[in-house]
Amino acid sequence: MRGNINIDTLNREEVQTMYQWIAREGWNPGLHDADTFYKAFASGLIGIKLDDELVGVSAVFRHNARYASFGNFIVKPEYRGQGFGLMMTRRRLQMAGYRNLSLDGVLEKERVYRSVGFRTAYINQRFAFNWQHAPDKLHSNIINLRHIRLLELLDYEKRLFPGKRKPYLKAWVTQPGASAFCFCDNHNIKGFGVLRPCITGYKIGPLFADTPVIAEHLMQALLQHSLGQPVFCDVPETNRYARHLVHSFEGQSVDFLSARMYRGYEPDLDYQRLYALTSLEAG
Repeated sequence: MRGNINIDTLNREEVQTMYQWIAREGWNPGLHDADTFYKAFASGLIGIKLDDELVGVSAVFRHNARYASFGNFIVKPEYRGQGFGLMMTRRRLQMAGYRNLSLDGVLEKERVYRSVGFRTAYINQRFAFNWQHAPDKLHSNIINLRHIRLLELLDYEKRLFPGKRKPYLKAWVTQPGASAFCFCDNHNIKGFGVLRPCITGYKIGPLFADTPVIAEHLMQALLQHSLGQPVFCDVPETNRYARHLVHSFEGQSVDFLSARMYRGYEPDLDYQRLYALTSLEAG
């Protein structure tokens, strides 16, 4: 390998390039993911350059002082197998410090991630919906998420996400084009979900709910805002009610599995209330 190699944070234009690469890989990112993640994690989006040519990108999403996640890992095809990926991973481990780490990776890469200390906790299954039904009246407890304070959402999801994620959640629920709903009972949050526009159709994530019935009401609200387009979500195998939920809305499994892996410890989450991951990129 010859030439000058440099790893640095990406500027806004380079972050747009990152998400163009993600789209070309077929990962179907959100239409506004580049701006959303740049807003929340600008210092964690990095690239590796060879003689000023960007040859690889990756991210370490530092949610707080104790927890971070890895994602957006791509090396340009013509530069793969030359050690650029390992160099970025070493830098990300340095950036993460002593934080507990997670990632959601394709099963074909599990062995690679194990080699740097990650261990599989569970598998996620992707489902697809083609909701063509006429809009129906929503439950009276379903309200738009813009009426809920961010601090209330953060308090609700304490056992649904591995750590407090204020910048991430704020950017996520306010991104352009997103539909976000909350189920409230006597002013208490009992669940919430977000639908965001993607290159192809939409994705649901997160979808949190205290009961399967509440999850159904939220899923109905989200699917009714999909404008007849395909909708996708990634469901953890740890929730025994989630598969029934997606099937009740005519969801079909997609030939795409991912592994949630941790480098450190697996957090004690309430998986029976976690129906869909927020994103595979940042957990």
